Amino acid sequence: MNGIYRIEPKEEDSSMKRLDKMITVTSPSLWLILLGGVVIVAAVLVWSCTGRMTETVDATGLYHPSASEYGEVIAMLPLGSGKRISPGMEVTLYAAGYNQQEYGHMKAVVTYVDDYVTTVDEMQKLLQSDSLVSAYAQSGPVMAVICRLQEDPKTKSGYYWSSSRGKKVALYDGTFMSMSITVSRIRPITLGVPALEEYFGDL
Repeated sequence: MNGIYRIEPKEEDSSMKRLDKMITVTSPSLWLILLGGVVIVAAVLVWSCTGRMTETVDATGLYHPSASEYGEVIAMLPLGSGKRISPGMEVTLYAAGYNQQEYGHMKAVVTYVDDYVTTVDEMQKLLQSDSLVSAYAQSGPVMAVICRLQEDPKTKSGYYWSSSRGKKVALYDGTFMSMSITVSRIRPITLGVPALEEYFGDL
């Protein structure tokens, strides 16, 4: 009588089968997605360490070259904004009446900031305009900020312009200007890790 025999699988073969079941094959598309995520995270990390975020204060200035020895552009800022300004800060200016896209911008640096509230008499001396002084006086306490324009002897006005069309502009006394004063530049990573601000501040 023939016996029926069942061949038991070797323990090694059984283990291999279990291992095959545990291993999940990852598709190439998933790897690409993961790789893309790693690249994005790396790019954000590099930008947060090397990039800069700029904070500005906007104001309206008056081109009045003969009003002060400190510079040619005078602005009266509200007390809260004026206290954030200090000499040496960079300023980007756009002359009124000239399209920004076509004529570009001018550059200046803050050379003077009033210690506290600018009086009506001081405003009159700087602005030399009763209507402007009255308007500022009614708007609340203000601080005088004076900027010196960056010079360029190759332009018609004698000042720097970022575009070729701006270089042909003759700037006249009394021209209003939109001003953007840079008050700080910080690295994004310091927003999340304030302790790094001291380290990056010197770089």
